[in-house]
Amino acid sequence: MTMINRHGLTELYSPGGEAVAQYASTLAQIAGTNHQNSIIFVHGLLGHSFKTWTARSRSSRISNSSLPPLRNDQEHRENLEAHGYGEATIADGVEPWPKILLPSVTPHARIFTWGYDADVGGFLSSASQNTIHHHAGNLLSDLADLRETGQNKSIPIIFVVHSLGGIIVKDALNQSSSTEGTRLKFIAPATFGVIFLGTPHRGSRSASLGKIAYRVTLVATMRPNLKLLGGLERNSEILDRVGDSFSQTMLRHNIQLYSFREEHITRKLLFFKIMVVDPDSAKIGDGREEVGSIPADHSNMTKFESSQNVGFKRVSSQLRRWIDEIKAGMITEDEDDCLKSLDALETRTRIGEVHKSHEKTFHWLFDSTLISFSDWLRNERALDEPIFWVHGKPGSGKSTLMKFAMNDPRTLELLSSRSTNIWTLAAFFFHDRGSSIQKSLAGMMQELLFSALNQCPALITFVIPIYLSLVQSQRTRRPKWDLKSLGKALLLIIQQHQVPVRLCLFLDALDEHDGDKENLARFAKELTRNANGENTHVKICLASRSWPVFKQHFGSCPGFAIHEHTTSDILAYTESRLSFDQQDPNPLLRQDQLMVITSQVTGRVLGVFIWVRLVVDQLIKDIRDGTPFLVLEDLITKMPQELKDLYAHTLRRIDSEYCAETYIMLQTALCSLSPLQLPFFMKSASHNLGQPIIEDATFDSQLRRLESRSGGLLEAVYPDTELVSDELKPLEELDGRNELALEDAQLVSKTASVVECRVQFIHQTVKEYVRDYQHDLGLKEKTPTMQLESGYFYLLNSIGCPRLLLPEDSHHWSHSQRYLLFDYAKLLEESLDTSNERQMKSAMNKLHEILPNISRFELLDWNPKARSFFEPLIRKGQIEINTTDEEASGHSVLIIAIAANLKLFASHQGKQYVKNPLYGRDRRRDSFLHIAAAGPDLTTHHLDHLGLIKALIAIRCPVDSVSGLARSPRGSRTTPLEFLLTQKNFNDRSDKARLEIARTLLEAGADPNRVIYTLDSGIFTPIGTLLESCVRSESAGMIRLLLQFGADPQAHERVSDWTLIIARIRQDKEIIQALKDHGVYREGPVRAGPANMRGAIAIASASSIAIASIAVGVPLTDISFDPVMKSYEEVDLGMGGIFRKVRPPPTY
Repeated sequence: MTMINRHGLTELYSPGGEAVAQYASTLAQIAGTNHQNSIIFVHGLLGHSFKTWTARSRSSRISNSSLPPLRNDQEHRENLEAHGYGEATIADGVEPWPKILLPSVTPHARIFTWGYDADVGGFLSSASQNTIHHHAGNLLSDLADLRETGQNKSIPIIFVVHSLGGIIVKDALNQSSSTEGTRLKFIAPATFGVIFLGTPHRGSRSASLGKIAYRVTLVATMRPNLKLLGGLERNSEILDRVGDSFSQTMLRHNIQLYSFREEHITRKLLFFKIMVVDPDSAKIGDGREEVGSIPADHSNMTKFESSQNVGFKRVSSQLRRWIDEIKAGMITEDEDDCLKSLDALETRTRIGEVHKSHEKTFHWLFDSTLISFSDWLRNERALDEPIFWVHGKPGSGKSTLMKFAMNDPRTLELLSSRSTNIWTLAAFFFHDRGSSIQKSLAGMMQELLFSALNQCPALITFVIPIYLSLVQSQRTRRPKWDLKSLGKALLLIIQQHQVPVRLCLFLDALDEHDGDKENLARFAKELTRNANGENTHVKICLASRSWPVFKQHFGSCPGFAIHEHTTSDILAYTESRLSFDQQDPNPLLRQDQLMVITSQVTGRVLGVFIWVRLVVDQLIKDIRDGTPFLVLEDLITKMPQELKDLYAHTLRRIDSEYCAETYIMLQTALCSLSPLQLPFFMKSASHNLGQPIIEDATFDSQLRRLESRSGGLLEAVYPDTELVSDELKPLEELDGRNELALEDAQLVSKTASVVECRVQFIHQTVKEYVRDYQHDLGLKEKTPTMQLESGYFYLLNSIGCPRLLLPEDSHHWSHSQRYLLFDYAKLLEESLDTSNERQMKSAMNKLHEILPNISRFELLDWNPKARSFFEPLIRKGQIEINTTDEEASGHSVLIIAIAANLKLFASHQGKQYVKNPLYGRDRRRDSFLHIAAAGPDLTTHHLDHLGLIKALIAIRCPVDSVSGLARSPRGSRTTPLEFLLTQKNFNDRSDKARLEIARTLLEAGADPNRVIYTLDSGIFTPIGTLLESCVRSESAGMIRLLLQFGADPQAHERVSDWTLIIARIRQDKEIIQALKDHGVYREGPVRAGPANMRGAIAIASASSIAIASIAVGVPLTDISFDPVMKSYEEVDLGMGGIFRKVRPPPTY
């Protein structure tokens, strides 16, 4: 008999273990595979890692017919019986069925049971005080320990879970999915499926009874774990949090689900009879979930006597199907890496942040007598009406409805009602308040492609060639996908004819796309048109505001205006929220008063949900504060009906002592390039106010401060779950009257503090209001002494302060914010009013204070091109970071500012260096124009290289200074124009941009006849001119520009006719025509100088070498020239002539 641990993992069966394991291992070999899977059993509340899975009935035998068929059947049956398993029995309470029965069905899977203290109380010992979150963390750690060895790292995991065990497993997978940089992150991706047995996904009615029952055990030596029971209470906030996160985890990792419910009632407390987990709570409700039942009560649905037990057959059959799917669906390393390169958690974050719909709202969406959505889903001819458009007023609930539609199981049922093929759902919600990938076309395409491939691995094979091409070009297994590659990949999977594909896409908030809305609309239509209609079908459900661009493209598509259908939803929502204390013996409002207020609110709303949310939030606060009923009525009548007026009204109500902080918070949220972590956001506000920073502020206090200062216009959200603020409502609304609910709410807050919450506006319309009225928010008159700055100023001030980004913050997040420092500096410059002297001085001083704090490591890690430029300079001491030498530091900061395209700062600070008489003597100080023309870029925002160069020229930076910092590829010092034309490795300037920069430099007096040198053994040797360099590697446009400004092919006698030689070897007709147009091209023989001809040909191009080699008629190695210019050699490189040796080369 196996020794089973009460806590942690116990292995019940291994293909290489005991007798049955040996038999099963032979079965696996006969089946042609030695691949293993791990099946983990997790018990529930009051359960046990052993007893939960052990039948309590009389002994029964394993039927031989339950064993899998064998090629040598008799031999292996004898082997099994010889070890006592052919006729094995399960004695009462002796062996669990996962050990005795299951191996015959899943012979190549390792089977474990995991235990934890799930007792609520006892007379001899205290129950464990661990929460669901703590148990989930322990499970995750134990699984990570199991997978530490190499042979276990790639083994897929299947969970079989009962009751509370299902909630723990879901929370564990959520933690794994959101973890970065630790071994715990590998568990969720390895999970193939979860079988839930009687798991109360929406709470259990028996849990509240359990609280009452176990209160009698509250004696001095006992502490019943009410937190566990609280987690199971109906509509528990903990269950909501875990469930909402799990929806995203399941989608991200394509986790399969099967939920079994109990069929029989449970007798409880002698006189109670109850269905512990009712049918609607026993299923998640996702469209991809399979559901079934087991003919037993809640406790006995996990105890199977024999292989003939109906419950065993149903559970084991599903396990066998999944294991077969795992075997058939194993993907290659390339395919796995391809998926990982596309997987970006941020692209799914917004879906989790959107409010979950109220349980009584939006069900009319599936009423075909009101809305055509059901008919559209059922229509199997997707080519006829492939797009469904949901449109409406700002804040009318479009995103919430889209989340409801994609998650409701009826959606998948209707899609599949007339099709034998499985539909794949994918979604992307644009998010203007989020990071760039959350509001870009590329971000949308990447998420749709990942979802399609993740749910249908057979499609990966069509995308692999594109992936491998990116790997080769970027030299990394995790390349970045550009827009072109993403578009090509999407077209390939919807145009192919080998794999049947049915895609239904949900695209929300098209109006929040940070780009050309016309292009976005066209892309959506083209995506449906490119589906071939036979093998692939694509349906798209869109949501946006009713803007003309979307009306033009989608106005004829089926759809509806959401604000015309939400009256009943708004009523249900308002009534539910305002009834928060109606179950108390002494509610704050009578039922008739509640109905009057509800009627008034719904009578004033104009179909805008966000209006209702703000008004109801304010009313709840007023009711809790004891505001009389008549005053409440008056407040409602004074609430503005238009959103912008309501926002102004909300800000006017904020206490004057908080207004300065309110302004800073709103400006910071408005200007942040991505949502900021809650702790950093609050520290930033204090720092910019000049107040002491509270390092140990509690999570609850930070939330309350955020709400009071912003008037509820800002919120804290989890990266992929519901609002933290909403989950903490019990703390605000219960006012201490319900001790148990308060305890649960405190648990939620403690759990939430572990998660990285972000601060953002509660709705896009709030951001638009603050943006449009940021200088007239009604706050300035309340803070007359405060100097109001731009949000970019506050962000730069905070991110530039290293002590605000403390170790307790996410390491990755902290670094990502530091990398935005130059972006905020650039955006600050652009926001300045140059006529406002105070504002200009304040900004310049702040930049001068912040920029010297950049560390050498941060500078080198900014991007690869910046590293390749700055690393040798820092190593040689030519750029000094964080030095006490003020002069050297100032020079280095100025160079960094120029690389960051800070035009105003560079112009302001650069004057002192240009005026300095030592300017021309220090080669570190004459590189400003070089960096501006062709140096690395430390920011990506609104780059204006031309404007920066003109600003530097305006302060008299010498246009032909020779720099020791900016060298040519051959090691020689360069002028700005030479650096531009010979160095392309440090930036991504377009040909057009480089042409305009060259024109500006030439107009300012740059020498077009600069001779290029090479540095060899400490000696500078001329090898060509700027014109010759352009003929070698530039466009005809650049050559024409140089010629226009007086470039001469014969500018230096030591380089002779190499310009014409290279032009003929390159055989570019446009270049030759440009030379002809300016009268510098001639036919016939040309004179070659002392350079090695083979090198000249190689410089021209690889393809030209082959052409020239054929034309020469002699080996290239036989052609050489006098290195000391004592003789020349005639070479005919006419377009129609031959490359001939005129006379033998001299011998040295």
